[in-house]
Amino acid sequence: MNAITLALLFKIANPIVMPQWFAMAVFPKNRFTKMLVDSFAIPLGLAVVYAVIIVLSFLHPSNTGGNFSSIEGVRALFQSDAALLAGWIHYLAFDLLTGRYIYKQAEKLKANPLLTGVCLFFTLMFGPVGFLLFSIYSYVLRKKARVE
Repeated sequence: MNAITLALLFKIANPIVMPQWFAMAVFPKNRFTKMLVDSFAIPLGLAVVYAVIIVLSFLHPSNTGGNFSSIEGVRALFQSDAALLAGWIHYLAFDLLTGRYIYKQAEKLKANPLLTGVCLFFTLMFGPVGFLLFSIYSYVLRKKARVE
């Protein structure tokens, strides 16, 4: 893949996740939000793009000497723009799937939409931190439900 194609894919991938994030955080009870979340359309689209980049990367390896056994090896893996884009799409897709999980759990727990929105924001921006916050919040909600 050439640099122009990779740059274009990056420019498309970034904003394509935002409607679902926005809908989950701002309009959690909306029918469109529920349809969007249940469709998996956005993470599946990202998965297809990711798979294509990975396959093309295997067909045309960059020979960066990268590996997963050391931090230097991982750094070397991301020396190519294709690998960097694949890694970024990986983040976008999995953070969105984590956000979907939070959204669905919050719905089941009848969680406060504002607090859930905060957790979703942190998941969008800092992935695991948002998941951690929601895990703590959902634990408190479950414990409170058992007491009542």
